[in-house]
Amino acid sequence: MNTSLLREKLLGNWKQKLISFVVAITIYAFYQYQSFEREEFTVPLEVKAPGNLTIKNGVTIPQYVRVSIRADRVELSGISSGNIAAYIDLSSVSEEGTHDFLVNVRPDRRLSSISPVEISVQPQTIRIEVEDEIVRYIPVTATVSGKPAYGYESGSISTEPTSIKFQGPRSAVEGIKEIQTEEVNLDGATEDVSAEVGFLKLSNLAHTDQDAKVTVSVSIIPTVTKKTIPGIEISYDNVPPGLDISKKEHKTMDIVVEGKQLDLDKLNASSFSAWADCSLCTEAGISYDIPVFVNGGKNVKISSWTVNTVAVVFKEKPYEELWEWEAPQADDN
Repeated sequence: MNTSLLREKLLGNWKQKLISFVVAITIYAFYQYQSFEREEFTVPLEVKAPGNLTIKNGVTIPQYVRVSIRADRVELSGISSGNIAAYIDLSSVSEEGTHDFLVNVRPDRRLSSISPVEISVQPQTIRIEVEDEIVRYIPVTATVSGKPAYGYESGSISTEPTSIKFQGPRSAVEGIKEIQTEEVNLDGATEDVSAEVGFLKLSNLAHTDQDAKVTVSVSIIPTVTKKTIPGIEISYDNVPPGLDISKKEHKTMDIVVEGKQLDLDKLNASSFSAWADCSLCTEAGISYDIPVFVNGGKNVKISSWTVNTVAVVFKEKPYEELWEWEAPQADDN
């Protein structure tokens, strides 16, 4: 068959042939359309922030988007939400402010192998306010609860490390003045307490290492306080020969002692002594102001007492008390 004859057969009745071709394509497309189905999936929305921008503190965005897939019903039957990823990419802008971000859909290998397929997403764009992401080191504050045992109290409190690296939106990180630890319980403690704990929950936008731990150390020390002990009897010592006390101002007094609570609890009036030294008093009928001295009490400090001096008046002893007469003994000779 020569070339001219072949051309004549191909181009002959071309209008009828073209119409038949169009009809065939239409029938095929209709058949394909009839065999297509549409399925909608709820897909988590991921935020990618590979640059220095992040979502502004306090701004909320949808956690999920709706992804619609249209494909052959047989192919579509094996598709689930796990075959689709949806995300927005903050690196598409370079400045702080409010921007419209395109919602991207990424099919996995299984979904990508289907052809033909139509994929759409709602919403298609999301308006988000973004700001710079910064890094700061935030001071750590220990949180303690409970009370040590009776007679003890908490002393110095320290943490190791003393600060934690935080990263997040500028407005979120700058607003964090301190980070508090989980509670360390001191109930009944009589010696130093050390515990490794985590942190209290903070804003999800400002974050640190989720596994970060801090060691909280609390010193437990004896409680030091004061106690008043009443009724301590004053003794009048070293009264000179020939004198008796005719008048004295005080018989007892109170003292204030300072020391550990557990030591103070063991003390009473019998634990102390108080005295006035009368050795320098020489004349009867004169009122002497005599200093009062105090001692006693183990492991405590006597900080004050209510009687510092006592007024004492002396009288002369009766003559017969001064000399003891002995009757002469008879001489046997």
